[in-house]
Amino acid sequence: MKFLHVLIYLVASVVLAFNIPESKDWLTKTLLSFGLPKNYLDYLGYIQHPLIANKSLLIGLGGWLLLLLCHLFWPKKKNKFDNCKTIKDLRALKWREFEELVAYIFEKKGYNVTHNGANGGGGDGNIDVIAKKRFTKLLIQCKHYRNPIDVNEVRKILGTSIIHKGKPVIYTTSSFTKPALEEAKKGKVILVDGESVVKELLKL
Repeated sequence: MKFLHVLIYLVASVVLAFNIPESKDWLTKTLLSFGLPKNYLDYLGYIQHPLIANKSLLIGLGGWLLLLLCHLFWPKKKNKFDNCKTIKDLRALKWREFEELVAYIFEKKGYNVTHNGANGGGGDGNIDVIAKKRFTKLLIQCKHYRNPIDVNEVRKILGTSIIHKGKPVIYTTSSFTKPALEEAKKGKVILVDGESVVKELLKL
């Protein structure tokens, strides 16, 4: 629908710029036939205002709208995770790719990301990804597992977070056991299971 809206703005600018007879009536009927809101009719009145009703400004406005159209609908460069849309796709990734995906998610969220796994890992208590934003420091472990994550993994990252002074987070392709969920709640560890990872990715 965005495409239609921007296209109508562009057509309206060009048509009214050249004072095509009965152009406003024609455009009004067209807008109403598409069931578009009243603000589009207000737009037509605005661009016919004496202060801007000249060809150069209206053509300039049309050019600006064309640029906006290109920005919105020009094909974007594909990311290698674009096809990761289901839990099956997620689990099909290799463990290193899963780490890269988690790093990618936080980069898209505006964090300054360090992917320890890209350099062999192990330098920060087996933390795979460190994500920082303002006063927040997230210490993220990425678990490419099929079986549920147990309570011991939660306790390990909780200890690591105390040493390295950050918020503990575990991302996994699987799920978490009930004891792990309970321990995480007590220790304020953020747990993100496979289904939630897919949901986050689809929102980006």
